[in-house]
Amino acid sequence: MPSAYVLYITDDTVGPCLELIRNICDPKSGSKPHITVRYPIDKLRENDLSAYQTIKISEIDICEPGAFGLDDPSPSRNRTVFLNCASDALETLSYKPDYPDSVFHVTFYDDKSLVFAKQLLKVLQRFKWSFTVPLPKNTGLTRIEIRKHRNNKAKKIPVYHPTLVSLFRQITSEKLNSVYIESLSDKQRLELVYDICAYIHTTAANFPRAITRKKFTKRHSNGTILDRKRGHLYNVRGSKYGLFLRKPVLRPLSDQRQGTSNRVDLYLTPPELAREIVEYAVSKLSPHTRPVDFGDPAIGTGVFFSALRQVLPDDKIASAIGIEIDPERVSATQTRWSHKGLKVLSGDYLHMDRLPRRTLIIANPPYIRYQNMQPDYRLKLRERASVQMGIHISGQSGLYVYFLLLSHAWMDLGAIAAWLIPSEFMETNYGLAIRQYLTQKVQLIRIHRFSSDKVQFENALVSSAVVVFRNRPPVMDQTACLTSGGSLLRPKHTEEVKVDELKNELKWTIPWVRKHRVSSSLPRLGDLFTVHRGLATGANSFFIMERTMAVRLRIPEIALRPVLPKARTLKEDVIEREEDGYPRVVPQLCLLDCALPEEQIRERYPSLMKYLESVPKSVLSRTLVRNRRPWYKQEQRQPAPFLCTYMGRGGRNGAPLHFLWNKSDAIATNTYLMLYPQNALDRLVTERPDMLSKIFIFLKETISQSLLDNGRVYGGGLHKIEPRELLNICLSSLPSWLEKVLGDQMPLVPEVGSSYTTI
Repeated sequence: MPSAYVLYITDDTVGPCLELIRNICDPKSGSKPHITVRYPIDKLRENDLSAYQTIKISEIDICEPGAFGLDDPSPSRNRTVFLNCASDALETLSYKPDYPDSVFHVTFYDDKSLVFAKQLLKVLQRFKWSFTVPLPKNTGLTRIEIRKHRNNKAKKIPVYHPTLVSLFRQITSEKLNSVYIESLSDKQRLELVYDICAYIHTTAANFPRAITRKKFTKRHSNGTILDRKRGHLYNVRGSKYGLFLRKPVLRPLSDQRQGTSNRVDLYLTPPELAREIVEYAVSKLSPHTRPVDFGDPAIGTGVFFSALRQVLPDDKIASAIGIEIDPERVSATQTRWSHKGLKVLSGDYLHMDRLPRRTLIIANPPYIRYQNMQPDYRLKLRERASVQMGIHISGQSGLYVYFLLLSHAWMDLGAIAAWLIPSEFMETNYGLAIRQYLTQKVQLIRIHRFSSDKVQFENALVSSAVVVFRNRPPVMDQTACLTSGGSLLRPKHTEEVKVDELKNELKWTIPWVRKHRVSSSLPRLGDLFTVHRGLATGANSFFIMERTMAVRLRIPEIALRPVLPKARTLKEDVIEREEDGYPRVVPQLCLLDCALPEEQIRERYPSLMKYLESVPKSVLSRTLVRNRRPWYKQEQRQPAPFLCTYMGRGGRNGAPLHFLWNKSDAIATNTYLMLYPQNALDRLVTERPDMLSKIFIFLKETISQSLLDNGRVYGGGLHKIEPRELLNICLSSLPSWLEKVLGDQMPLVPEVGSSYTTI
């Protein structure tokens, strides 16, 4: 069960009164009112827990009431009414990745009644809640378990603390007990809430440093009210209830960034990681550097600026600028941090010019793949970045590539930059632009690659790296620090590598594998095999079925081909053959593949026609299916004697990627790469089939060791290898019989990086 760190308001008056309101409004809840500071906390490292365990909070600001769910008439929707709070001390620890725009709040009501929720909000809004509550000495955070919300709350008899019973009698002259609370009508509940709120505000008048709402609010022309001090935004036009604009779900960047077309979630940087990145980056500044000019091109909620204020005193921060494309987040972040010196600019950073130069840039840019960017927008970015940097940029580059490259013009000479980006830039073809930039345009200081099975974001499965560099041209014999595992400040592996070595390698790995630049005379796997992806049907659930099902449906054998199941279901690396050509596996699968026109199928095979007519419309609308003629005829593939798994996290003997020997007539889907012997090797196995076993042993014992080095790794430990990467594996040691095979075919070796087959 996930856990959270929360703050209970533990003073003698306000905290108990808030608990009374919760008990009256939601008597079956059983949840004590609290402010959630971090959720979840399960992935926090032990040494990072201390910040939450030792912090002491001296006061909490009580702001305005708010709600969500009141604009949705659905009877199944929960309505939530809450009281907004704020705390400078807690801002640096706040982390709720599933609710990036959430502010601190205490929940009063969380149930189905729309009428009661609206009436409750109106009662709360009759009072001015802008005041500060002093908390008892040594007030800290509490770790609690978060239970999933149940629509049908279990009926239980609450037990009220004597303090609550006494306070309730003092305020209302009534005795607090479960029978009395259960008997109340909605009107009576609201009257009690009013009495308790009036009592709170009578007491709050004596609190020190009261906050006046008029001082910190501003009405906008669009009908919203903005709390200047805390960035709380209220919608007052078109709604008599003044609903607080708080989204209970992630806001899609597709609504924010021009040129993106998919829903992309916001991945908040954990505050402890942000602080480590800032600490390291600041340590690389010159000791004689003037106060820093900070910049963040994707400021979000301002987590890096928050970390910077923890690392440097205010007099060491000359200025701070953040860029944000989402107007609502611009307002919230600007008002949250403007009184601390942060200026937030609204707009698309990738098309901004003439920004004041920065001496320190730290960022976690949006992670949006090229497929989800509109072509025109992507083309403009490529042209802009290519012209500015003089580097060829692949059309498959993700958005973060453009953020990093286009920030070069924002850096002052000697400036330090630290970027939290996907580690795949070290291995992918499109990552070449970043690798060239880091070795040719700037002085690379360090790359830290987090362990692939230790993702840094709660709501994203992506393998991350921190890249730190200085804006100066590279120098002769310069070295860079490569680290991996553990944390940025306490890595498990550390080594120094010459930048010239990095410059000369197509892929970067940590630990660094010194490959001694391969000469063009060294053979590669592509000299022995051609490689094709397995076929893609467009709808496996319709076109692939168990053989027994095909028999029940009376689909003729003429329309079926044997197909291999997923690799994780196979018990052996050698796939034996049945007499009819099907693989000796359980279950046996077959692929629907027929070239006959529908007229002939209807006449000759009515059972097959009946199955084809049952195809869902959603399948026929898919591009791959729609473009085939006929739509049920598959891409043609011959059975391959050898296969390589395309991706995996760890299978047989712990190997994420491995080879298989296919003795059957089964073809493979696109979860496999299919290897076909070519030229002299093909002639050899045709004349001597017994050599297939030697080839398989060679693949398993010699080539398998190179699969992970030549592939790439993603978050969660997912390894993947592309056809071109498999073909380019070097054959550094060969048995004599295989050397003879290579000697019998020409050309011996293609150039490095050449294509051996159509992929």
